[in-house]
Amino acid sequence: MMRSEEERQLLCGLIQRYSPSGREAEAADYLLHWLDVPGIRTYVDEAHNAVASWGDGEETICILGHIDTVPGELPVSETETCLAGRGAVDAKGPLAAAASALLRLAGVHHPPSNGKILLIGAADEEGSSSGANYLLRTIESVPSHLIIAEPSRPDRITLGYRGCIHGTYRVESRCAHTASEHPGACDQIHANWNEVVRFAAEHNTRKDGKPRSPFYRLDPGLRRLASEYNGSTEKAEIDFEVRIPPAVPAQKMQQHLFDRLPGNLHITSAADAYISDRNTQVVRAFLRAIRDHGRTPGFSLKTGTSDMNVVAPHWRIPALAYGPGNPELSHTNDERVQWEEYETAIDVLSSSLATLLASL
Repeated sequence: MMRSEEERQLLCGLIQRYSPSGREAEAADYLLHWLDVPGIRTYVDEAHNAVASWGDGEETICILGHIDTVPGELPVSETETCLAGRGAVDAKGPLAAAASALLRLAGVHHPPSNGKILLIGAADEEGSSSGANYLLRTIESVPSHLIIAEPSRPDRITLGYRGCIHGTYRVESRCAHTASEHPGACDQIHANWNEVVRFAAEHNTRKDGKPRSPFYRLDPGLRRLASEYNGSTEKAEIDFEVRIPPAVPAQKMQQHLFDRLPGNLHITSAADAYISDRNTQVVRAFLRAIRDHGRTPGFSLKTGTSDMNVVAPHWRIPALAYGPGNPELSHTNDERVQWEEYETAIDVLSSSLATLLASL
């Protein structure tokens, strides 16, 4: 079997193993089976992360992807030009590309003695990022370089992600006639949430009256609405998220929420926005590799979040995100990756990793 065919088979098999958050075991075992070659050590840690390590030096190049997907199984279909299925973009395509790049290096080089590559398929990235948070508590030494395996397209480097706050808000009131002047729980929760929306709209308009660009916007969104009426009390509840830009730290935004959502408000998770420096060794390695493989490189900032938001602020190391796939297809029913993009990304990752290893 030719190398490119093996690399395609790795991705196809990974996508065929449906792995929403909390059900990553089968996909993790499959990935580590492919990576179980001489020189690469593989294991699943206590947080259910799939881990592969190559090399013995102290300095570490960490490639952090995730093996879970959002819920919603999709048919897996393959053509001459692309592969479709849940996770093809977010983010089994980037993870399989990184694994293939590591296998290429291990196939032609002895394990490095001056450093190592640590490849992690994290669990629960689409949930509460328990896999990435476990790494913060347990990793032996802070890596020297961080590569987040997320879709960016093969010619673009992602330098930052917006932050995000998730929460639940509940209002309870005694029942009253609809003609009464006393607002019910549904009316109260609607009015209070509109205050959050109004605050975001004010932030999203610059002083010159023009709208802010997407990465710098403050975007609140409802994810669930529920109400209950039992004859004596009325209850209303929402689950929400707020995407936050660098100018609005998570702690500050939480205070804005408590000011505008009085009563039973519970913040379930919060992460600040993060932007990495573009003048770093890891960025230069990727820029060179993208050019060497016939592409014109560019930079992007993502309006979503990733495990970069979790680990990069704590490790304070050079970081970027890279991988094949159109990010706009993430979480959709049209997830698909072009084979040509996938193979180019493997080439770029292989070259970049070789350059970084040589510099350790």
